[in-house]
Amino acid sequence: MSRENPQYTIFVVDDENEVAEVIQKYLHREGFHSARAASGAEAMSWLSENHADLMLLDFKLPDMTAEDLVETLSEWKLLIPFIIITGLGDERVAVEMMKRGARDYLIKDASLMKLLPSVVTQLLEQLEGEKGSPQPRKPSGSRNRNTAHCSSRPETPLKSRMSRDA
Repeated sequence: MSRENPQYTIFVVDDENEVAEVIQKYLHREGFHSARAASGAEAMSWLSENHADLMLLDFKLPDMTAEDLVETLSEWKLLIPFIIITGLGDERVAVEMMKRGARDYLIKDASLMKLLPSVVTQLLEQLEGEKGSPQPRKPSGSRNRNTAHCSSRPETPLKSRMSRDA
């Protein structure tokens, strides 16, 4: 895949301009196409006209929560894989959003930008595998990184921590 013709569209829904811009910069550097919305209403409007392969979703938006947005999209039968990105490090939020279909949960901290490209790449590979595709598609410029992070696979640190704390 060339950087001029990316195969995946990552939709960033975050009301913090600086954070969203940095996320988009990192995604573009890894060869992904991205689009952005700063509110739930903007996200719904964009998604009614466009396709996203993955959504990076801030938990708390100015007009609704991620939970509200996911519920609305579900009612519309738009089942877009999503990763919650939040400044809140509350495991209860993580558990609830995982129950609602989040594929991962990342905290907006110093490690976010380091983890984000590998988390996105690994999730897209997992989604390709779920479709039964023999060869997962990778963005140009992607590197094989073995970075610890929260993932939707059963052996992930977050799920292990949550079950231990329960």
